[in-house]
Amino acid sequence: MAQHHAAGGAARGIYIGRTSLLEEDGETFWVYDCRAPISSLFYDHEQGPASFAIPDGVMEGELKLKPKP
Repeated sequence: MAQHHAAGGAARGIYIGRTSLLEEDGETFWVYDCRAPISSLFYDHEQGPASFAIPDGVMEGELKLKPKP
C-alpha cells in the first residue's frame, strides 16, 4: 500500500495488486492494477513529492507512506 496526498486533497491509501478491484458503482477502486499509471507512485518514487500521468496531464502530490519490500 502507498499513501498519496494530492495537492489540495486528503491523503488516501492506494492498494496495488495483479488486477483492479472496484466497488459495485464501477468508479471506486479498492485495488489498482499494477500496470495502471497510479501504480508508478509505488514503483518510481520514494516518500516525498510524487506525480503520475493522467489523461488530462499530470497528477501531483506527496507520497506519505511507502512500505519497504
